[in-house]
Amino acid sequence: MHYNVPVSLHELLSRSFATGNFWHVYSVILKNKIDQHEGGKLIIDFKTDSFSIVVIKNNSILLAQIFAYSQPADILYWLLKICREFSLSQNEVKLLISGLIDRRSAMYKDLDQYF
Repeated sequence: MHYNVPVSLHELLSRSFATGNFWHVYSVILKNKIDQHEGGKLIIDFKTDSFSIVVIKNNSILLAQIFAYSQPADILYWLLKICREFSLSQNEVKLLISGLIDRRSAMYKDLDQYF
């Protein structure tokens, strides 16, 4: 798991757990998620008003970016645009989703419908 934390809290944790390790989420993704998937892969982490995405195809990272959104349609717009820009088929691309999204939400159902 990973969490965004304020700098002051990070410093407190660093002092309290001096032998602990901290990694940026993209570092963890790069170490663990670049395996071959024929149709490409979208690794998406949802937050309250933004989502981060890493796009992988043919064992290469094509994009790692954070997008802001105000409504679920914004998310679909960006994901469909990314698929079009990188020639990824909606039917073949693999989505790995995490973060603040509920399986019963409208957004989850939309992702299932479009991908």
